[in-house]
Amino acid sequence: MPPRTLFDLETPAVVVDLDRLEENLAEMAALCARHGVRLRPHVKSHKCVPLARRQLELGAVGLSAAKVSEAAVFAAAGVDDLLVAYPVVGRDKIDALGGLSGAVATLVDDAAATDALSAGWSSSRRPLDVFVKVDVGLGRVGVPVERVESVLALARHVERSPRLRFAGLLTHAGHAYRAADPAGVEAVGVAEGCSMVDLAERLRARGLEVPAVSVGSTPTARAAVAVPGVTELRPGVYVFNDAQQVALGVVPMTRCALTVWTRVVSRPDPGRAICDAGSKTFSSDRGAHGTDGVPHGVAPDAPSLRLVGLSEEHGWLRATEGEAPAPGAHLRLVPAHACAVVNLARRLWVVQGERVVDCWSVDAAGCVQ
Repeated sequence: MPPRTLFDLETPAVVVDLDRLEENLAEMAALCARHGVRLRPHVKSHKCVPLARRQLELGAVGLSAAKVSEAAVFAAAGVDDLLVAYPVVGRDKIDALGGLSGAVATLVDDAAATDALSAGWSSSRRPLDVFVKVDVGLGRVGVPVERVESVLALARHVERSPRLRFAGLLTHAGHAYRAADPAGVEAVGVAEGCSMVDLAERLRARGLEVPAVSVGSTPTARAAVAVPGVTELRPGVYVFNDAQQVALGVVPMTRCALTVWTRVVSRPDPGRAICDAGSKTFSSDRGAHGTDGVPHGVAPDAPSLRLVGLSEEHGWLRATEGEAPAPGAHLRLVPAHACAVVNLARRLWVVQGERVVDCWSVDAAGCVQ
């Protein structure tokens, strides 16, 4: 018999609250519509074709993906507008990019990589849209935003490259995860939008056409999208939210749509328990860009309970008040980082309340090539 309620599911299971999910999707779509900004959500957070189709139904112009193999899953499902928001380096990756159907775009931050893209892009296809990646403070990929002449030189290089077309400027303000409070997150978002729009205007003053200014980060979305001149937003984890977003003050816990349904298997002492979801379910990722103090998981229905440690198959729970739950007790835990949890899963159980209403395959699980 298919599971009818949460309590019919084998634990651990990754569960999505459909009503909260719909609220998150609708809010971001409405935010972009209100500011006249294109929404191109990042599928790395959910890797799930049904969810992507729902984003497109609500007005997304296309999708962003982290890797070519991830984009290929959605192209095969009929999505015809895809941005691989990651450097595509190596002939194998360029060939795979060329094998995607529909409109395809990617990014560069290096002239040699641009030359390789141009040389490898088939002349039988339409020109490849290429963004110049700009670093506005994360310190990862991209030309630093203050190096205006370097950005201009690279954009011109893309323009001159056979079979490539300059698509605009693109950034990701991941350093918002290091902010100390909601005001700090907002400041990063405002700076993200303003610095990118200012850069675009400086390049236009030098005679370069800049078709798009694309920003992307769930924490900074509300601030960055409100900056006049921003044309595109690429948030990812907003679909689910997680304990990082709660810690940053982006959303309340009631907006977290993804949880891990787990069961207590041991209580070695009154203040400590072990559940059956470990690092092979949660991953050990609590936020690569610097969010402080976020446990591996939190229990919305038991605020004093924290998932403080992970072994492969064991989750270490600690109660700061009262007693930890006894063996056999079920828990819903909001993970620190939803994206990492989804990539480790093979299916998402969709629920309304305690009722199981659907099951979605994680279609792009493990697509990291």
